[in-house]
Amino acid sequence: MVTATTVALGLWGNQAHAAISTVSYTTSLAPQSVDFSSQLISVQQFDPSLGSLASVEIILQGTGTFTQQYENLTRHSASANIVQTLDFLLALPTPNANVLKVRQKETHNYQGAAFDGSVDFAGNSGDTATYDIDASKGKTLRSVNQLAAFTGSGLADLFLTTQSAFRASGNSKNSMTAASELVGADITVVYNFISAPEPVAYGLFAGAMVLGTALVRSRTRRPVAGKK
Repeated sequence: MVTATTVALGLWGNQAHAAISTVSYTTSLAPQSVDFSSQLISVQQFDPSLGSLASVEIILQGTGTFTQQYENLTRHSASANIVQTLDFLLALPTPNANVLKVRQKETHNYQGAAFDGSVDFAGNSGDTATYDIDASKGKTLRSVNQLAAFTGSGLADLFLTTQSAFRASGNSKNSMTAASELVGADITVVYNFISAPEPVAYGLFAGAMVLGTALVRSRTRRPVAGKK
């Protein structure tokens, strides 16, 4: 026999399982030639009337380009190795609350023939190359305090900082190297939640409880001795 409680919980469980949903918001920062320093990123908070927030997924996607340049100034061929790094740091507005850290590193070797008389990072003695910034990383937040920061009717704040650097080495001191970058980012916040049960689910739940109660009462009645 299936009891009323089992039926009701079955209906409730199926409704909750079917109602797992997501809603996401993306903020894009256009590439710029200087590092971001605690750049404010605000996204819409999760509306608690939609249901129960289960987790928050934050995805950082770097955008933009690296540029590396080399010019050989000697009378013979030479080479240089350029190492360029870019760090993305994404934090919540509380002390020591870094959420994401992702690094992209570009290491490339450049060859130049004897100096051609023009410092243009081109021709036989120079080179200019660009590389896409495509570093990405995601993290899922589940702690009560973290979910609370993303719940409400206002905005949730994040802060982005970037740190870039380069170094060069080669077989000749008489050369010129340079590096620069245009750095941007797409920040996506995904809310994973269990939808609030619809009115029909409440009705089915209540109906199952009433039916179950009636069945239990009918089975607990016993005939009175001497009466038909």
